[in-house]
Amino acid sequence: MLNRRLVRIKVFQTLYSFTQDEQANRTFYEKQLLKSLSGIFDAYYFVLAFPSCLKHVTGLELETELAKHFPSQEEIKLHQSILNNPFISLLEKNKTWQERNKKCPYKWENYIDIIRNLLIEVKKDDHFKTYAKNSEKKPAEERKIIQYLLNELADKNELFNFQLEETHLNWQDDKGVVMNAVNKSLRLVKDETSNFLCIPDSETSELEEMARDLYNKVLRHEKELSSLIEEKTKNWDVERIAVTDTILLKMAICEILYFPSIPIKVTINEYLEIAKLYSTPNSKNFINGILDAIQKELKATNKVVKEGRGLIE
Repeated sequence: MLNRRLVRIKVFQTLYSFTQDEQANRTFYEKQLLKSLSGIFDAYYFVLAFPSCLKHVTGLELETELAKHFPSQEEIKLHQSILNNPFISLLEKNKTWQERNKKCPYKWENYIDIIRNLLIEVKKDDHFKTYAKNSEKKPAEERKIIQYLLNELADKNELFNFQLEETHLNWQDDKGVVMNAVNKSLRLVKDETSNFLCIPDSETSELEEMARDLYNKVLRHEKELSSLIEEKTKNWDVERIAVTDTILLKMAICEILYFPSIPIKVTINEYLEIAKLYSTPNSKNFINGILDAIQKELKATNKVVKEGRGLIE
């Protein structure tokens, strides 16, 4: 689920927080960095757990409706389309998911009132209403409706996003990655024994190590990186250079110098993309110009040592 761009973004955000803290503790922020990466998996598990809890609340609501008055057949069908969805049952019966879900620090069961309100929104959805009216649903349709509801809620529903932000501080930044993983996982569910979960593995460990390494090397080589930037920005008003641009430049130069397996072109392109997302409208061109000048100088003085994939131009 994790990737190198996401790692760079997390390191960038951590370094930004570090620079804004007058009493910053390097170890504390390193722990926060790793926590932000592991938190992506927690958000992923939390989203995956939603259908089952929605089903539970739907059952409670239907019981209440039946006890109070005579609900319409349409209303009953809407409830039953969630209660009797076999795809949700497959998720609930998967033992690997059961064990993993137990370890998730956040539980929808603690937010029953929110789920009740979300259920109201779900029942208003025209696509869901059409699905509920169909008495002969195919297995693929049972899965697709769950995917549809999760994506609609994540994309458009304020209450759903509010709850995710409450439990996962960086939800808006991580939502795209999390929902891509959720959709990929749900497509892999064929029966109750399907191996569909994204679980931290050796690649995750490597990316966490990259994050830790990049964070620490930027701080360790602070003076050298700052000096290189200052040399190329002598004609610039230092106060007008965005803090975000300075951090992105330091990270990029650090990669060029101290990450031999990453090609220079890849490094520069990655930070230009991050600049478009997190810095000023003019940052991309500014950063591109400074990095181009610095990497040429470093190459000319034989300070860049690349190996393996890092040799690719």
